[in-house]
Amino acid sequence: MQHNLELLAQQYQVDAARAAILQARLWNNPNLAVTQGLYNPENKKWIDLSRSGETALQLQQLILLAGKRNKQILIARDQYQWNVYALFDLMRTLRYTLHADMFQLYYAQQSLNLYAYEIQSFHHLADVLREQYQKGFAAKKEVLRIQAQLLDLQNQYVSQQQQIADIEAELATLLSVPRSYVIPILQTDSLLLQDVRQYALTTLIDSALNNRADVQMAGMNVKMSQHNLQLQKAQAVPDLLLAVGYDKNGSYVPNANLISAGFDIPLFNRNQGNIQAAKSMVQYQQTQLQQAREAVITEVTDAYQQALHAQQLYQSVDTSFYTSFQHMLEEVNLNYQHRNISMLELLDMYDAYKQAVLDYQQAQLNRLQTLEKLNYVVGRTVYH
Repeated sequence: MQHNLELLAQQYQVDAARAAILQARLWNNPNLAVTQGLYNPENKKWIDLSRSGETALQLQQLILLAGKRNKQILIARDQYQWNVYALFDLMRTLRYTLHADMFQLYYAQQSLNLYAYEIQSFHHLADVLREQYQKGFAAKKEVLRIQAQLLDLQNQYVSQQQQIADIEAELATLLSVPRSYVIPILQTDSLLLQDVRQYALTTLIDSALNNRADVQMAGMNVKMSQHNLQLQKAQAVPDLLLAVGYDKNGSYVPNANLISAGFDIPLFNRNQGNIQAAKSMVQYQQTQLQQAREAVITEVTDAYQQALHAQQLYQSVDTSFYTSFQHMLEEVNLNYQHRNISMLELLDMYDAYKQAVLDYQQAQLNRLQTLEKLNYVVGRTVYH
């Protein structure tokens, strides 16, 4: 997924946050002011640079007090780490979406193969019936009924193709690659045999609280708000402005060398509003963190229960009947052609076979998707 545009955009956010740390470390630039007399009325000279003219220089430097610079660096680092966690969380979401789509595509194609098998069987049966009808051994209504069933299967086949096309389009967007026909090759046997109960629910919850990037993002929001509160308190301390200067003829003596220091008097504005807002933001972010942790506990518990239910359903299915079922269909075709069974029995058998296979495929898909959902909500690959 290295070409995924959303992933690339978030990586640029990380790069921008890293650059913000560099910017926060920089000192304020000094300020140089030059004052030159425009006109000297004594000697009637413009911009007089001689001894009788006036020239003044002043060099100023703002000194941040109360550790403001270090606190700004801390906030920039927090923002960088938040963006890193956001990148990890996006990767977690994209990985889950990719795996879920691949599972869905795989079983959608398996269902397509099932429809193709039944369409082929009914094509053959329709040809046989038409031949028998021409010889007078079959009624026209039987031919029409088989053709109607065939048309219904073909419509289901087209609908399944559209579903596959939609999944492929989503995968093409996800991977940022040209859309193409994809045949996923999945090694699902080991995953289908996984026992959900090999990990206790409490273990998975603890792992999620420690590994989920969105929880870490919420924790970083708390940390940033605390550092911002420290910065706002530091902003109440006035900064110091130091200056050195030279004045040729405009001071108390010619060629005067001067030094000065200045700062705001915190008489009215002591940053009270921003400090109060920062305190409220700390409490807000702490509440958000608690809410995020509770949401994770709920998500893991729900995903764990869903995985258990899907496991119980999958393990309750007897897979041995599929082989005998397909063999039975071949026998049913022959028996129908020899008029040993009715058309209703034939169609019922095909519908039962199709529904049984689709239900089994859905049970497998649910099993895989619930395990993948559990990996997603835990924040790491637990079942693989």
